Amino acid sequence: MVNFQIWYRIGIMAEKDLFSDLKATYDGVVVSAHIASFYKLAMTTFLPSLGRPFIVDPMTYAFARDLQNIKRGNDFRKSFQKLIDWYGGKVKTILEKRQLLPSDFLKGKTWIKDTVDTIVKRTVALQLDLLKPGGPVQQSLSEYLEIIKETKPQIKKPLFIVAPYFYFPSVSDVWYSINLQVAKRAAKATKEDVFAVICASKETLLDEKDVRKIATDFRRFKGVLLWISDFDDEKDSTEYLAGLVQLVHLLDKNKKLIYFLYGGSFIPLLSKKFSYLRGYSRGICYGDSKDVDTEMPTGGGAPVRYYMDLTKTKLLEGIARVFYSDNPGMLCACQICTSISKGVRSRKGTAAYAAEFFDRMNYTLTRLHFAHSHTSEIESISKMPLQDILRKLAKNTRTANSLNLNFKYGIQFSHLERWKDAISK
Repeated sequence: MVNFQIWYRIGIMAEKDLFSDLKATYDGVVVSAHIASFYKLAMTTFLPSLGRPFIVDPMTYAFARDLQNIKRGNDFRKSFQKLIDWYGGKVKTILEKRQLLPSDFLKGKTWIKDTVDTIVKRTVALQLDLLKPGGPVQQSLSEYLEIIKETKPQIKKPLFIVAPYFYFPSVSDVWYSINLQVAKRAAKATKEDVFAVICASKETLLDEKDVRKIATDFRRFKGVLLWISDFDDEKDSTEYLAGLVQLVHLLDKNKKLIYFLYGGSFIPLLSKKFSYLRGYSRGICYGDSKDVDTEMPTGGGAPVRYYMDLTKTKLLEGIARVFYSDNPGMLCACQICTSISKGVRSRKGTAAYAAEFFDRMNYTLTRLHFAHSHTSEIESISKMPLQDILRKLAKNTRTANSLNLNFKYGIQFSHLERWKDAISK
């Protein structure tokens, strides 16, 4: 079985140095289309320099939601204006007035060729033209999946093409039909491997018929990208988790390659159960859950959060300081945390030691800590049998209980038990 892959999403170009520094901790890069189009020249050197495969998230769903999500005041953000200009034609004309509607794509049973063709052809072209590929054809998808961290392939095009996509609240909604149609047409528009996107409400996970229909309808594609809007594996109930497990199970049964566009630490655990679940995407210490109607990030104001391996959660700095001051022996021993510890002058194992440790920690270092810690976590999962993973989840729950994490520190951990139950069933 291919090891589970970590794909980090570059949210803003200010993160590019972080991606360069952390090359040993991830397997691939996801670039949002508006960033790819706005920084096209920079991308031609930045992406190949990483020596990692990449894909482009088309972000077309945003054109069919409240456009204020991608605006600043009355104007589109510059990056999205660049993307809209790329589409041009009827799509641009519509977006200058309002968001895309189902009637722009379908009237009765007739597809509106102008809109559909523009969305499909320009979405595919954006991805293929991003690095201006030339010369011999790059490695096939199967060859890319075998890439190990030490290799540095000369990347000239995306690992696969991502079809344009739109959010659907249920399979009976017209946007479901539109989403499936543009994906089918994208697959016919290029000889490259095309992955369809399943961008659904989490309520669809609660309807077994909907789940089965989605798995059946999307089995024609080489693979799929899953994005369950607002799905949060730390907060959602076992019913939602079980519904997601069922969807992955059916896609896996159809032998479809599966990646998650957004996901938390629950997703890598599923890879022990489903061999076609190959990886997931997230930001570096953020972006593991996303609602389709969340405004696009500007890159500022993110809080400092410290990743706790015990609970698989990110702690606000204040909470982390209190907990580790009481339990300094539980501080992480990853490469980053160890290097910080070497500069701490207070006596090891004391509250003063933990306090000084966090005085030296900053936003960048917490992200570096997350990346190194998470890579070790994934490597550990890949080596453990499923039953051992379930036992570890139970053990972590007992440890969290003994530390009184919830009532004493406000650190939630009940999701660990829900994860175990959902995977077991």
